Amino acid sequence: MADVRHRLGKFSEISLGQFKKYEVDGRAVMVLNMDGQPKAYLDKCPHMGGQMRFDGKRLKCNLHGALFDAETGMGKSPPVEEGAKLTPVKLVLEGDDLFCDLPEAPTFTWSDEL
Repeated sequence: MADVRHRLGKFSEISLGQFKKYEVDGRAVMVLNMDGQPKAYLDKCPHMGGQMRFDGKRLKCNLHGALFDAETGMGKSPPVEEGAKLTPVKLVLEGDDLFCDLPEAPTFTWSDEL
């Protein structure tokens, strides 16, 4: 499936060290302004799907307090397991206009077996 480009807004609307959330095709995208560079992740903690917040350096899950490196998206503290990371979103900056290509929605296989 090919990526579809979505217009988000103006990057200048996001102050240095701040973030803005956008709803794109039913999914929440969080765009960060990291030292004047845009960075984006799906706004969903890999632990239990909690929403994230950004303090200028780290991302924190509002549900259980898990911390993530804002540059890499890698989990840094429990309750996320080692190797867990946020889902990155590809951004394109054209002038001041922000666009994103959403990653494909993950598929899950559920089992009744324990």
